[in-house]
Amino acid sequence: GPPDAFPVRFLDVGQGDAALLTSPAGATVLVDAGPEPDVVARELAAVGVHRLDVAVATHPHADHVEGFAEVLARFAVGVLLVPGCADGSPTDLAFGRAVREESVDAVVARAGDRFVVGDLRLDVLGPDRCWSGTNSDPNNDSIVLMASVGDRRVLLAADAERDAQAAMLDAGVDLRADVLKVPHHGGDTSLDAFLTASGASVAVVSVGQPNDYGHPVASVLAAITATGTRVARTDRSGTITVLLPVSGPVVLSSA
Repeated sequence: GPPDAFPVRFLDVGQGDAALLTSPAGATVLVDAGPEPDVVARELAAVGVHRLDVAVATHPHADHVEGFAEVLARFAVGVLLVPGCADGSPTDLAFGRAVREESVDAVVARAGDRFVVGDLRLDVLGPDRCWSGTNSDPNNDSIVLMASVGDRRVLLAADAERDAQAAMLDAGVDLRADVLKVPHHGGDTSLDAFLTASGASVAVVSVGQPNDYGHPVASVLAAITATGTRVARTDRSGTITVLLPVSGPVVLSSA
């Protein structure tokens, strides 16, 4: 029978994001594909992935989407979620070409949308608008997801910054989760109230070293750990797998 745990793998892609979610019933979701052309595709093959039910490109920055061309070429994808906030950059244009060349069904995801794949539910918490072209950072266009199986919840905050975080807090969005993917690689771009709202047991920072951004910053880590949350970092532990059993404590391991 299917395993009784919900594993989430935060892949070691250096300074970028990529997370693989596999539900007990076999639903498979990839959130972002890192900054390198083929690293994530190789990782998916290594763990036996043959198809992605859902892929999510949280926003068109190279450290999140550069690996998608190879992923889309090598794996069947049921649906690709995108924020629909194109910025016209070379990375954005190349990503769009890859999607068209592989004839992938792309769907714009907005706050309030819900996608269900078997026992895995994806609730879109943001963005509620396109922040691009305003005085706000385009990172706020990021798709923010709550992934859940039963009552086990993972908050995947992509690179959402203060404006987008404030919009979610002001709207009374339920941010409670067992696991938090720390926004923007632990950069100094988050509200303390957002970082602590999840009450997560484990917070994962997807980050590379060395980097020129000073990620993660000490004040962000301090705000998270002050609530008793355990912090894990891909730059120190490599790929991090968090197991969310149907019952019992969250289990953290490094691959």
